[in-house]
Amino acid sequence: MIFFVGPLPPPLHGFSAINAKMLAKIKSEGPVKVFDLSPKLGGKLFLVRLLYLLCTFSFSLAFFRPSCVYMGLSGGIRQLLDVMFIAMARVFRVPMFVHHHSYAYINANFWYSKFVFRLLRSATHIVLCPDMGNGLAERYQLDKERVVPLSNAAFVDGSGSGSSEDVEQVPRESFSLGFLSNITREKGIFDFFDLIEALAGKGVNVQGVIAGPVDSTIESEFSARLGRLKNVRHLGAVYGDKKAEFFREIDLLVFPTRYVNEAEPVTIIEAQSFGVPVIAVKRGCIGCMVPELAGRVVDSVADFVAVGVEEVLVLLEKPELLERSKSESRRFYEESAASSLLTLDRLVTAMAGAH
Repeated sequence: MIFFVGPLPPPLHGFSAINAKMLAKIKSEGPVKVFDLSPKLGGKLFLVRLLYLLCTFSFSLAFFRPSCVYMGLSGGIRQLLDVMFIAMARVFRVPMFVHHHSYAYINANFWYSKFVFRLLRSATHIVLCPDMGNGLAERYQLDKERVVPLSNAAFVDGSGSGSSEDVEQVPRESFSLGFLSNITREKGIFDFFDLIEALAGKGVNVQGVIAGPVDSTIESEFSARLGRLKNVRHLGAVYGDKKAEFFREIDLLVFPTRYVNEAEPVTIIEAQSFGVPVIAVKRGCIGCMVPELAGRVVDSVADFVAVGVEEVLVLLEKPELLERSKSESRRFYEESAASSLLTLDRLVTAMAGAH
C-alpha cells in the first residue's frame, strides 16, 4: 500500500490538478490510502481536521506499514504542515517520494524549507525538469542520484489533438497570437498587448486571442487596453472543447511571464500538443520546454516585445518555417509525453516496492 499526502481539488489549481492525476495513476497500480491536505475547512475546523489527519496518519503508519509515502510538497509556508507528516514518516522509517511543483524554495532561502530538506535527504525527489533538479540539489545539497525529472507532459492528454504528421498546414487569412493563463500583470498580459501594438505599428496584420479569467486588481486597466485594440478578443475562461478551439485558432502561443517562481507551465505543453509554436520568457523549466525549431525562448522580459516582433516577421515571411515549427512543436510534445510516461511507470513501480 502507498500513502498519498497532498492537496486535492477543490479548490482546483495547477498543484491540486496534478496531484489528482498522480493519485489516479497510483491507484491504477494498487491500493492507496489518501491524506488530503487541501484547505476545505477554515479556522478552527481546519485545525481539528489537521489533527485528525495526523493521528490517522501515525496510526496507519504503525499498523499498515506502507511501501512508501508519496507527497506533493507545498511551495510556501504550508510546508510547515507538510513537515509534520514528513517527520512521522521518518519516525517509522518509511521511504518517501516527494514531488516538487514550485520554484519558490529554489529561488529563495526559506528557513522552514531548510528544516524540511534536512528531513528529506534520503527521499526520492521528483522534479519537473533537469534544470529544476540541478537547482534543488545545489541549494539543499541533495544527492543527484535521488532526483528524478518527470515532466507534466505525462499528465497532458494530447490524444484529441492529432499527431505531428497531420498538424494543420492550411494558410490563414491573418496571423493569430494567443494568450492563455490566469490574466494577471505577473503573467505578462500587458506585454502581450505591447507586442500586438508593436506589430500593428509596423503594419503587420495580426489577430490576438486571449483566454482566461481576469484578476480583479487589473480589470479596469485590462478593459481599457483591450478596448483600444480592435484586433484582439477576450474569450474568458475556456475548458474542454473551448480550450481545444482556442489552440486550433492560433498560430503562436505568447507566454511573456514575469512570475518569478514560474515552474513548468502546462499551457505550453497543451499548446505543443496541438502543434502550436511558443514564444516565452525564460523562467523555471521553460528553457527546457521549447526547442529551437518549435518557437523561441527570450532571456529577459525587457527584450520580449522586440524579439517577439522579430519572430513573427520571420514566420510571416517564411510560411514553410511556420509549418515546420508547428510540426516540430507537436513532435516535441509526443517525445516528451512518451518518455515522461515511461518515467512515471518506473516511479510508481518503485513506490510499490520501495519498502
